[in-house]
Amino acid sequence: MHAPGSCARLAHLAKLVDTDELRLRIAGRFPLDDIRTAHESFEAGGLLGKALITF
Repeated sequence: MHAPGSCARLAHLAKLVDTDELRLRIAGRFPLDDIRTAHESFEAGGLLGKALITF
């Protein structure tokens, strides 16, 4: 189930990312098997942005 218009909003955000009008700050990349390290890194502070968890 999704909210009305959510597909259009997501498409708009994707376009902004594709055209570099919206940039995502990724603080770190972590494999799923090492999720504990990702959590500890953010708890320790000093990282700005999002954690990218890879499969």
